[in-house]
Amino acid sequence: LDGWGNPVVIQLPDASTGTLEQRLNAVRLVSAGPNGDIETPSDQLEPDVSDPAAVGDDVVLYLRRENP
Repeated sequence: LDGWGNPVVIQLPDASTGTLEQRLNAVRLVSAGPNGDIETPSDQLEPDVSDPAAVGDDVVLYLRRENP
């Protein structure tokens, strides 16, 4: 659980976004933040550093894997 009592989820971008390889490289851990709603877009492959508000108050940790 996160600091607000909500589960931390593993999020994989939805199947309509990119190739499987791209989606596997965009896996992330998401905490819904204080409001309890996951607001991170399900089709987001990369963090949008130009618009941090795009994920609402979510706390997001992107997990990157080495290409084999």
